[in-house]
This record gives sequence, structure tokens and C-alpha cells, in this order.
Amino acid sequence: MDPTNQPPGQPTPPWGPPAEPTPWGTAPEPGAPQPGQPTPPWAAPGEPTPPWAAPGQPGAPQPGYPQPGFPPPGVPGQPWPQAPQKSGGKGRRIALFAVAALVVIVAIVAFNVLKSSNDGKVLFSTDVPTSAQKCNPTNVVTTISAKTSVYATYEYTGRMGSDQVTLNISKDGTAYGVPVTFAVTDTSGTDCGYDPTDWSADPGWGAGTWKFTLTAAGKTVSEGSLVVTP
Repeated sequence: MDPTNQPPGQPTPPWGPPAEPTPWGTAPEPGAPQPGQPTPPWAAPGEPTPPWAAPGQPGAPQPGYPQPGFPPPGVPGQPWPQAPQKSGGKGRRIALFAVAALVVIVAIVAFNVLKSSNDGKVLFSTDVPTSAQKCNPTNVVTTISAKTSVYATYEYTGRMGSDQVTLNISKDGTAYGVPVTFAVTDTSGTDCGYDPTDWSADPGWGAGTWKFTLTAAGKTVSEGSLVVTP
């Protein structure tokens, strides 16, 4: 007799065959994560896994590649990728500094050469000398007409001390006027001086060879000649 062949309404004996359970419970919804398959990192918790996101499916992200919304992974022990740096930036700055320094050096050398070449000279110029010119007047002349304005700058052979500086002027070898002695306060500690006086306005100015000589302690510290034409 088949023990399971019971009349309707009768309980099934305990030794009867048990009902076969569903392996995963209720039927899985389409797209729901399957047991044994990992949920992709970009899927929100509790959300079904898109059918294309399963490993091995076309279009699924591959292991080791950047995932949507996440930065690219770094290699263990290696720094994160950095923005490329322009090569030669430091070298270019050094070169610019070197060029600037060279320009300054050349300017200093040129000034010193010019200054030393004028030491002990009286310079005549058609421009009024100023302190901004630092005793290097512009438009220096050695010959000029009697009616053209002219000014004198005195370049000493060295820095003046407490000795008085005296100016003597001659015209064609003959002393002109009386010697002029400068105040010590105007010359002490200086290596040059200038006179904003327009010599063409002097009553005795005229054609000839004019010579200016400056002395201190019996020594000539500056001198120069100017040829004046009618």
C-alpha cells in the first residue's frame, strides 16, 4: 500500500516525501543580483545589478580599469599621476637672471670706463649740467660758436678733501679775469663738480682758445680747452 495515497484531507505521514524547496526562495526578479555574483562597486546598495554589469558581459567594466565616478586607481608604492611639468622652466629663469646680471655688469663697467676716461678733465657741453647726470654731461663739445650757450663740468683726478679748489681761466694763453676759489664745503668728498653758468653770456666771451685749469694744494686736478669760433 502506498502510504502517500491518503484520502483527501488527511495529513501526509512524516515519512512521506517532503516538498522540494525552491533553491533561492521566490523567483528572482529580472536584473536582481544572483548568488555568488558580486555587486559592482558603482551599483547602489539594494539596487538590482544591471544585466550588462555582470562580469563577462559585453560592456561590463573590466577589473583594474577606472570605474564610473571613481578616480583611476594608483599603483601600490607609486605616486599618483601628476600634471606634466614644462621642461626647462628653472633653466630658463636662471638664464634670464644671468642675462640681467650681465647687463648690469656691462653698464657698471661702461660707466666706470667712461668715468675714468674723463678723470682730470673739464668737459664743455651745450646742455645745462644737472645732478642727475652725475657729472657725465650730454652734448659735449670741443669747438663751438661764440653765440652758442656752453657750460662747464669739472672731473677731478680723485676725491677732493679739505684742500681748496681754485679755477684759473685763460684765453689764447693770457689769464682771463681773476682766479675763482670754490668753497671747501662744495668740493670736499666729491670727485667732480659742474657750473650751470652760461659762459657765452660773459661780457668778455668771444672767439679764441679758452682753457680752464683747476688746482688743489698746488696740483692740477682738472683741466680742459674749448675753441670758440666767431
